[in-house]
Amino acid sequence: MRIINILFVFFCLISSSSSWSACRSPEEIVLSDVWVRENKQMHGNTAAFMEIHNRSSENLTLVRAEVNASHRVELHTHKKDKCNNVYRMRPIKNIPVASGKTVILQPGGLHIMLMKIRKPLFEGQLVHIKLILEDKMGNIIEKDIDAEVRKGPCHCHHHEKAQKRQEALDVVEESTYQGSEYLNAD
Repeated sequence: MRIINILFVFFCLISSSSSWSACRSPEEIVLSDVWVRENKQMHGNTAAFMEIHNRSSENLTLVRAEVNASHRVELHTHKKDKCNNVYRMRPIKNIPVASGKTVILQPGGLHIMLMKIRKPLFEGQLVHIKLILEDKMGNIIEKDIDAEVRKGPCHCHHHEKAQKRQEALDVVEESTYQGSEYLNAD
C-alpha cells in the first residue's frame, strides 16, 4: 500500500496539471447504499442508485457512468412538468457533488439510467459500475464499485418520498457549475 501511495504522489508531481490540488484520489469519493433495481426483462431499462460522498476539498462533477450490463447509460433527474404537475424523467449533462457534501441518487430523483440492459437482472446479482467525475481543472477521477441488484419500489412517482426528491433536485438546480443545466429533452 505504501508503494501505491508513493507512486500516486510521484504521478501528481510529474503530471502536467498546474497545481497539486488538481491531482485527485478516488479515496476522496465514498459511495454507499449502491444498488440497481431488478429488471427481469431482456433489453428493458432499469436504474442505479447510491449516495456519493465528496470528502475532497474541491467541488466535483459526476459527468458520466459506465455500466457493462447496459447498452446505454445516462444521468437522469425528475423534473416537474409545468403543464400537468407530473414529475418526468429528464436526462442531464452532469451531477454536481460539492466539497464535503453528499448527493443522493434515489428512485424519484437523481439516478443513473441503464437503458437496454444486456440480460435480465435478478435480485442478488452484482452489476459493475464505473463513475467518472471531474474537478474544475478537468482532471478525471474514476470510481469503480459493484452494485447489488435489489427489488425496488415501483416506478410510480406518488410512492416516493417527496422531500428527499426535492432536496436532490435543489442541489442540481442551485448548482453554479458550467453546463449543469438540464438538457432540453422536450
